[in-house]
Amino acid sequence: MPTAAVLSANRKVKLDISMEAPIIVLPVSSRSPATFEANLGKLSLANDHRSTPHFAHTILTDIMSFKLSDMSLSRSRAGQGRDLNTATIVHPISFELDITRNMEGAYKEDDLPEVKIEGTLHQVQAELSKDDYNTLMALVIQNFQEQGVLEKEHRASSLSNKVLSLDRKSVV
Repeated sequence: MPTAAVLSANRKVKLDISMEAPIIVLPVSSRSPATFEANLGKLSLANDHRSTPHFAHTILTDIMSFKLSDMSLSRSRAGQGRDLNTATIVHPISFELDITRNMEGAYKEDDLPEVKIEGTLHQVQAELSKDDYNTLMALVIQNFQEQGVLEKEHRASSLSNKVLSLDRKSVV
């Protein structure tokens, strides 16, 4: 069982983060205007520290709540700085995850677990047309077949043809 000094040394950080998650655009190939867009929606992360009774003593726990909402996947064609012909494949979905950490560690079998994870994935509605499937297969095949151009490594002009020499001097 941890001593009072160890318990008082535990560091606690309060989190309360909310942000718009990124939109990731995956091109089918470098020569195709067809793309997939993964909109990761909104992200929120918050935590709370609690003293949880356990047998004859209390245990410090950190409970983190992680939520992603309004995530979606769509197929589109990019052109002249804006997207045209967008087709939604996965309609907006939400995901919640609660993580409880035992800040003092588990030493015995009947102790609270060091990490407990509970999650909920709400309803998923997806529509995949033949065009969506064909574009998805093209993304996989064409991206793996595409060959990039390797450029010759350029050395900095300040380092070219220079030799580093070390002189040995005796220090008295």
